[in-house]
Amino acid sequence: MKRRFAATLLIGAVCVAAPAIADDVERRAKEDYLLHCMGCHGEQGRGLVGKVPSFPDDLGRLLTLPNGRDFIQRVPGVTQSDLSSVRLAAVLNWIVKTFAPADVAARTAPFTVAEVERLRTQPLLEVARERPAL
Repeated sequence: MKRRFAATLLIGAVCVAAPAIADDVERRAKEDYLLHCMGCHGEQGRGLVGKVPSFPDDLGRLLTLPNGRDFIQRVPGVTQSDLSSVRLAAVLNWIVKTFAPADVAARTAPFTVAEVERLRTQPLLEVARERPAL
């Protein structure tokens, strides 16, 4: 009986704590975006016309292309970021949730740490040349 009660308490604590942990990860991801990405992409993700893509305009399309997901993770701002792969995956997921069209964001699998780590070792050197080839 005591074990069952303790297990119930533990499950309850996890259920209460999980949303708070998720909120903290999202808050940190937004802060990381503002500190590490906003300089080029802007607070609203609009980028710089002709130089830095606009997330609201381009992210949904990129996420639906066969190689778009890999492309997003291989651009210099991602591969050269000083953020850990854990925090970088969180930022990428926050960017999708915040700037991609809702229907595309709902269909997009979350970026994983393993995926980010693997693709960070394959940076795109000619982004402007590779983007049209997608």
